[in-house]
This record gives sequence, C-alpha cells and structure tokens, in this order.
Amino acid sequence: MDAVKLRDLYPKLKSWFRPEDHKLRKLPGGGKWYYVPWQTMRDRLDDIYPDWEIDYSDPVQRGEQVVVKCHLKIAGVTRVGFGNSHAEFDDWEEEKKQRGTPEERAIACAFKRAYS
Repeated sequence: MDAVKLRDLYPKLKSWFRPEDHKLRKLPGGGKWYYVPWQTMRDRLDDIYPDWEIDYSDPVQRGEQVVVKCHLKIAGVTRVGFGNSHAEFDDWEEEKKQRGTPEERAIACAFKRAYS
C-alpha cells in the first residue's frame, strides 16, 4: 500500500456512517445524543487502509480531567487528536461507569478526534 495517498482514501474515510452505525445515549433532562462509537471508526480504518498505525501518550491528570494525546498515521500522514474525560466517577451513575475508566474514555475521545 505504499503508493496509496491519503487524499485517495479521504472520500471513504469521511463518508457518512450508516444510520445503524450510530448509537443513542440519553442525556440528563430527557435529551438524546447520537454518536458513532470509536470501534466503528476503527473497523472502517481496517477496511479502507489496514496498515494504519496509532500511538497514545500516557494519560495525564490536569485538574479534574484526564488528558491523552493520540497520533493516528494513515498512508504516511499523521493526525493528532487530544482526548479528555472527567477524572472522578464518585457522583456518576453505574451506566456511565460501564463506558470505561477515565483513561479509557480519554483514549477513545483522542482517537475519534484524530480520525475526524
């Protein structure tokens, strides 16, 4: 895949995700938030350009936030994304805890930002 250029992959990487790829998260106050899970984005990368590479910084706590930096390399081009998450779960309900540790949530956030 050496001859592949990111600009050639871009239309597939940036195409809309199917409606069934989106997940629903209920928000406080009865609102709704639809999102695409990072795993779905990863699967798209695997399909389009299997030789992609990724590297994360160690999670760092800054005040009440855990912060992670992600380097995502696709076809020789590196994109950077920063992710963050609240550091404390004390007041969070069980459903939010099931979405991962603060570090895992920050890593997922960083990946999604580097991808987009």
